[in-house]
This record gives sequence, structure tokens and C-alpha cells, in this order.
Amino acid sequence: MIHSVCVITSYCGESQYNECVNSVKEQKDVYIEHIIIKDKNFIDSQVETFNIAKNTKCKFVCKLDSDMVLPDQYYLKDLISKFEDNLERLYVLVDDYYSKRKIIGMHVIRKSAIKDCYIKNINLPQPDLWINEIKSYKKVNVNGRYVRHGFNPTDQQLYRYGYSRGKKIFSQRRGVNSFITFVSIIKSGNYKILKGYADGMGCNKIEDIDTLNKLFSYLNFNLLKRLLLLMKIKLIIWFI
Repeated sequence: MIHSVCVITSYCGESQYNECVNSVKEQKDVYIEHIIIKDKNFIDSQVETFNIAKNTKCKFVCKLDSDMVLPDQYYLKDLISKFEDNLERLYVLVDDYYSKRKIIGMHVIRKSAIKDCYIKNINLPQPDLWINEIKSYKKVNVNGRYVRHGFNPTDQQLYRYGYSRGKKIFSQRRGVNSFITFVSIIKSGNYKILKGYADGMGCNKIEDIDTLNKLFSYLNFNLLKRLLLLMKIKLIIWFI
């Protein structure tokens, strides 16, 4: 059976845009409706994404950012084949350029699972909270193939990535994963990302002790662990 997928992409100057579009065009054994939202502010683009997802006639919805590139021609077909009868959402890890890690990045949703009431959860700093309302979900791996995220970014993308992460960090309870991504960015030594992080977190410099203490407290690290992590970060910053 050939399934139909509405792929929704928001575009705002990302350097990977052409690669992203081509990777969607090249998908085989699946019917694709690719809708691109261009040059809208962050919240407006998210609201439009939701409305498109809610109203499409396709069976599945894929939210694919314009800095993401599908790895091969059969990726969406193979991903959708992993849906089980009781599942409403699949999510996959993406190969993230910025943190040099595999992070949660792309969702495919059964269209029938999207409810009007979820739109209330589109707001900053986490506009995708509506996706979390879809409770029947599963993390899947498509035979070790990963969507590429953020490769060859512009300076604006680097800053925007850091700012978005910094803005979200105090509103996400992902425990140690938030910290691991945070330290990965510090270790990268990319000051355009770090500047975005600092601005998003509301501090003058990423190594601001008060801000880091606030973060560690939020993640429920005890005092000794906080001191050890602060020392580690200071050493990392010293050598980059």
C-alpha cells in the first residue's frame, strides 16, 4: 500500500533549503504533498503548520524543518512502515551538526490524532508542545539511517539555534539530556552558538556562574555535583 504524507516545512533563509526540498522530491513508494511556509515569524509559521496538519487529506503528517535533509529515497516509506495500529506518532533522532550528537528532531504523526484543542500549546519558548499532546508515540530507528540536521549553517542559523536552545532550557525537564547538549555546545567552541545560548538564557556570558547555578538547580543537581560541573565547564572554556 502506498501511503500519503503531508510534509510541512517552514523556511526562513536556511542554507540547507534546496537539499531539503530535493530530498523530499526524491522519496519513492509514497505519495508526498510538500507544503512550504516562507518568511513568517516563528509563532505564525507554527500556527500555520498546525492548521495545515489538521486539515490535510493525507493520512500522515511529517514536520520537516528546512535545515533537515532526508538520508535516502526510501526513508519516509520505511519510517511509515513502522507505524502500528495503536500508534499515533513516531519520532526519530537526527544527526545534529550543532551538538555533534543524535537528538530528537523529526516527528511523523497520524493525521487523525491531531485535535483542534492542541493549538493552545503553540507558544514560546516551546511552540511544538502541541505534538506532546499526542500520547501514543514511539521512538524508532530506520535501520541506522539518520536525517541530517544543520549541516553547513549560516551565521544567523548558528545564533538562532543557540538562542532557541537557551530560551528553552529552563522550561524543559529532560534532566541530564539538557545538560549534555549544553556541554556539547560549549565543547564545540562555536561562539556564534554560545552567544545565542547566552542571550536566550539571559546572561552576559555563557559561563556566568549565576545562570549555570540556576540551570543545575533546575536539573536537580546537588551542591557537590554543581561545583564539579562548574569546574569542568571552566576548564572546557579555558581550552577553547
